[in-house]
Amino acid sequence: MHSMSKSLQILARQMGADEFSRAELEAKLEQLMWLILRTGQGHPALLRWVRLAWPGVSAEFRSGDQVDPQWAARRLARLLCAQLFQDVRAQRDTMRNRQTVVA
Repeated sequence: MHSMSKSLQILARQMGADEFSRAELEAKLEQLMWLILRTGQGHPALLRWVRLAWPGVSAEFRSGDQVDPQWAARRLARLLCAQLFQDVRAQRDTMRNRQTVVA
């Protein structure tokens, strides 16, 4: 999807991307996405990510002209959670590879 900014990586760690299960993190993100969609306010990096992801999410919704905010919040949370876990895995792999080369 879109490469994460450093501040979004920090936010993800604060939310527990390393500690919680994917389902727990997704549930927390869904609440945040719901608030962002309803208020247009939130962490700047998260707002940027939503703006970038929105066209793809809204294109997926096929039921009429308006996107259901609850559905969109769930879908955005799922997308962001997948990206966060992918990025965390990639960082760990990079660190592991660096340690292997150095050792």
